Amino acid sequence: MNSLPIELRDLEHFGQIVNQLCSIGPATTTAYIFRGQSDASWGITSSLCRLLPNSIQLADAIRVEEDCVNAFREQAHLLIEPCELPKPDDRTAWWALMQHHGAPTRLLDWTRSPYVAAYFASVNSWESDGAIWVVHPMALFEQALAAYQKLTIFFPERPSRRMVAQQGLFLYSEDIIDDQEPLLRSLLAPSHASGQGEVYRKLIVPKALKPLILRQLRMMNVTAASLFPGVDGLAAATRELVRLGISYPRPSVR
Repeated sequence: MNSLPIELRDLEHFGQIVNQLCSIGPATTTAYIFRGQSDASWGITSSLCRLLPNSIQLADAIRVEEDCVNAFREQAHLLIEPCELPKPDDRTAWWALMQHHGAPTRLLDWTRSPYVAAYFASVNSWESDGAIWVVHPMALFEQALAAYQKLTIFFPERPSRRMVAQQGLFLYSEDIIDDQEPLLRSLLAPSHASGQGEVYRKLIVPKALKPLILRQLRMMNVTAASLFPGVDGLAAATRELVRLGISYPRPSVR
């Protein structure tokens, strides 16, 4: 797998790449994880990192993160059913809950599904090319361990309906203030250089392909309604109908 950006030529090319990726490893899973971003120029940064000043020091960033967790945890019980709340000292579970509801965290959303990643790469910013990041997690963590870099893949013990629908997982680093793209590149470079296999790729989704990809994904039931269970997802799926110029199928009236 070439670590340089590869631009998708058309929908058939996208299908060929997906088939290639999904044919590696057991039939029940894929050897890779994926992340879709609607603008190819963006780095791989967490929602918390994007809000912090560029000049902030790591210790200060961690204090801001703790303030966010405490503020969210203090009032979450007023809005969320008690059975859905993590234990008070389960830090990563609170991050996952916060991420689910749009609060800033150090977590980065990834998915086991290339189709889910393609949706997020295509659904917004139609004036810009999107990107699908492809990473081999086992190769990544072997290199991270060798380089003494603390990278963690996190699966909540009790995932939300949204995480299940999106086949989601989280990736986070102990260094919360840096763009993770250079870190991924540097960690996976030895595997590329030694020819150990295909471990890292960035697929560019041309802006002209975005509506076409969304139409194809819609036929596979990959829509906002399926990925975001609830009324908000249904409303977003309705907006997609308008943007894509699709008429909702109705039974004939006699």
